[in-house]
Amino acid sequence: MNEAPVAKQAETSVEEALREELRRGDTVLAGTGPVLRHFLSCEDSALFTDEVIARVRGMLFDIADQLLFAVAQAEGTADRTAFLEEHIERLVHRLGLDDELLAHAHAMALEGRLTEDLAERCAIDPVLPPLVQELTASGDETIADLAMRFLAAQARFMQHQRRMELPLGELPGDLFHKALLALKAAQMTEQDNFRSARKSLRKTFDEALGRRGLVTRLATSLRKHDGAAMRVEMSGLALFATTLAVASDQDRDRTVIALRSASPVRTALAMRMAGLEANEIRAQLATIRPNLALPDMPDEISPELATDMLAQARPVEAGEG
Repeated sequence: MNEAPVAKQAETSVEEALREELRRGDTVLAGTGPVLRHFLSCEDSALFTDEVIARVRGMLFDIADQLLFAVAQAEGTADRTAFLEEHIERLVHRLGLDDELLAHAHAMALEGRLTEDLAERCAIDPVLPPLVQELTASGDETIADLAMRFLAAQARFMQHQRRMELPLGELPGDLFHKALLALKAAQMTEQDNFRSARKSLRKTFDEALGRRGLVTRLATSLRKHDGAAMRVEMSGLALFATTLAVASDQDRDRTVIALRSASPVRTALAMRMAGLEANEIRAQLATIRPNLALPDMPDEISPELATDMLAQARPVEAGEG
């Protein structure tokens, strides 16, 4: 009996199941913005005690606070506290209308919480995991300096997360611009004052110096450390997620959000695209999300096929099965 057609049929069946689960998982990811916006618009935030929602809300208020402080300085406002109290809710509402800005705050909140969870469960240092420690002592001075600067940035990130803060200097460049557009749209000051505040904020902004810029540069420079960087117990979540995003050509925020999704298929396919074998994928997912049902990821799913599946994925439309 020829077993080849049976094996081919089984392989096709697994691929189709993975594609369907990927679509459903992406549908959940695509809907996070409206759901978050609903929670954040509720005046009685005590009804929503989830830690991630609280962190997202806190970060939006922190961004608004920094923007308004710059405006108050430009206006020469004597009572800055009163100025902030008068305008901050309206500006937070404006900021929350931007899906990309909201998704970034969401990703940062999830990353902070997952980093803390890995420290509690697996004793993975949230600031100085083994690979980062090794890199700080690298004989390559450029790598060592980059690792040290990332280490400092990561320490600040964890502190900011505990305080529910998101400094403007830590935003990606496009989102920094969106924050300025939200400030302009809020129309709370004269145009001359807005331009003065914008100039002041731009003067101190340098995307390359932020944690995201540093960890991206570190991830792209780790040629001989690729294996360790793709093991979260060695690299820590921040470097792991960045390396995975770079290797699979995925957006970092989306990569982080997918790590916390109820469906691990997107993350598993990204790992396969990055070159991890099925047993390595299962080991990493089990470390990151120990209570999650793992997808069936046979070795027959090649990196090329995983790339194709991610490229063609689309959320399930309303009314579909």
